[in-house]
Amino acid sequence: HDFAPYESIYVMQRDLNAPLPTLPLPPGLTIRRWRMETEAEQDQYLAAFNRCFPGHPKDRATLQFFMQAPMWREGTALSAFNADGVLVASVLVYCDSTLKIGVTDDVFVLPEWRGRGLARYLVNAGLGYLRDRGVERAALEVLASNLPAVHVYEATGHTIVHEEWL
Repeated sequence: HDFAPYESIYVMQRDLNAPLPTLPLPPGLTIRRWRMETEAEQDQYLAAFNRCFPGHPKDRATLQFFMQAPMWREGTALSAFNADGVLVASVLVYCDSTLKIGVTDDVFVLPEWRGRGLARYLVNAGLGYLRDRGVERAALEVLASNLPAVHVYEATGHTIVHEEWL
């Protein structure tokens, strides 16, 4: 009673049998696939993530718990580093073997690197990673109010499957 949803998320999917666009890597960056196995790597990732999502910070224990989940076994982070080796953007991709679907998660780009097509590049690279592992469908969830992210996902071929209210 008296429950009123205040926010919604879009559940979006992408058919990985459809061609992936060829996107340019913004200049001055190197893309690295990594699993953040050391605490130093995890701290670097968390510092960048928490800078992008100060209202929803993660700590090392939360990240390590996620990394022990079965779905992360074949997962990876695809991350962009500047010339000084600083992490400036990242996306996590992994497989949910129960649903036989790839998942795109925790997409972020540091504020000073936004607007250069970096999120689109990383999401697209993540889709290629999933497709190379035989996954035929990828999914993600995004706040409906996060229009820049929704536009990135639509530009990489995702479509809204349904909306859920929180």
